[in-house]
Amino acid sequence: MLSHFNQKILIIFLWLSINVTLSVTSILYYKYWYIFLIPLSLSTVYNCISIILIIIFSIKNKLFITDKETEYKRRSIAFLVTCYNESEDELKNTIDSIKNQDNIHSNKKMLFIVCDGQVKGGNNELTTNNILKKMFKNEIEYIVYEKDKYIYKTWSGEYNNVEIIYGNIDNIIPFIIIVKDANVGKRDSLVLIRHLLYIFNNDSESNIISEPLLSVLYDYIKLTNINKFDYIVGTDADTVFDNQCTLNLLKSIDWDPNTHGVVGFVHVSPNMPKWSFLTIYQFTEYIIAQSLRRVQQSIVTNKVSCLSGCVQILRVSKETCGDKILKAFNAYPNKNANVWRHILSFASEDRNHVCLMLHMYPYVKTRQCLTAKAYTMIPDTIAIFRSQRRRWSLGATSNDILLMYKSGINFYERISAWVNVITYILSLYIFVATITLYYTIFSHPSLMLLYLSIPIFIPILYEICIILWYKFDNKIDVIRFIIGLFVYIFCGAVINIMIGIYSLLNIDCFKWGKTRITQDTVNEHNIIEMVVVT
Repeated sequence: MLSHFNQKILIIFLWLSINVTLSVTSILYYKYWYIFLIPLSLSTVYNCISIILIIIFSIKNKLFITDKETEYKRRSIAFLVTCYNESEDELKNTIDSIKNQDNIHSNKKMLFIVCDGQVKGGNNELTTNNILKKMFKNEIEYIVYEKDKYIYKTWSGEYNNVEIIYGNIDNIIPFIIIVKDANVGKRDSLVLIRHLLYIFNNDSESNIISEPLLSVLYDYIKLTNINKFDYIVGTDADTVFDNQCTLNLLKSIDWDPNTHGVVGFVHVSPNMPKWSFLTIYQFTEYIIAQSLRRVQQSIVTNKVSCLSGCVQILRVSKETCGDKILKAFNAYPNKNANVWRHILSFASEDRNHVCLMLHMYPYVKTRQCLTAKAYTMIPDTIAIFRSQRRRWSLGATSNDILLMYKSGINFYERISAWVNVITYILSLYIFVATITLYYTIFSHPSLMLLYLSIPIFIPILYEICIILWYKFDNKIDVIRFIIGLFVYIFCGAVINIMIGIYSLLNIDCFKWGKTRITQDTVNEHNIIEMVVVT
């Protein structure tokens, strides 16, 4: 087996060879341009078909589907917040937004916060676990910690100690904070809570949580009079929910028993600089991506392939939280595994979970709720932006490869995966050929070129029409979107090819990068004075 570095060199060599060969050949044999039009037009044609289907299914749903009554008000909800190195303000804003959710007062609720290790964020004075203790110091009822007793098994088979903190926010939302001794990643946090809630519902044994730990967790959950968890509403500790977010997520999932996951609509946080180039670009890109690909998946195939971790709801079921799906999702890559296998493990865990679920349980539906809004912090520097997009780019493509060959995948979504992977592989050629095509259209216009260029402008027209049907928060956001649309149309291709090249150059970098800057890891259990009960 080649080393990861040698695998990277081989991948870059093949990528360059294919793209340079196609680019040079298309220039030398320009008279046969129609042959090269096929790979060039794949993504554009697919988007055009998606837009047509969106229009057809939207009209159909409006005419023939009526609202269905559900008993969503009787459902029990587990809010899950995963955190690592966030600041006190970020944590407070996230938790306050959960506390302030409207029209779910009749629902039984519990908040689970999983602190992944004990680290200091770049500008923090305290470790994240001690920030949480400080924030909840008046609401904590007791703390449990005993080394080598309250433990669970990580994906590598090693045992991780945890500290358990119990309390109640304003006597409204009981909470459990789980602080890991060692940082094992967000995927590990998701698996821990999903497994806990699933075995709690089914009164079954755990194969990863120690009996003492399971006992104290069960004891506190039962004190809240919750006998079963119906849904998990997940978010990140740098995200704020709109007040109606949970209500809209509940309504979107509860009416259909085959819908096991719903994703909300991710917005850029209003706390970001409103008029910077990066903010405007990402603000617009977020809206366009969710209003095209995700809308198509939601209303046409009911197979949304990415339920964003910052605003999602999952049904607590074997399909989302059972042993089979969690074993596949939490598979540990050994050191000799290839680059692709490692990428699946460190990047885009939310997408990976859904792709595995769609493969293992083909009847499962996943949807999008446009009215369940969440506001998240975004990269504000080029370095952090490219680091985040490296993970997204590699993660999305790696999971699309899964969808290409795994059984049980919807035919239309399988075609979509093939289109995405081919487009990614030929990204440099497509970039060069697109510039050449635009030049030809404007320098040597002809009726034939005009006809052929129509599909190019259909997605652009759809993106412009988003202004007409999407409900923006205010008029300033409409102006920002219009400005961002020009930036996206004229700069998006350049930014994407640069991110693609950067991703390939760092394809063997299996870490978070600059988005997770921390100070030295420390262990400070007693920095805040409290009574510890074991």
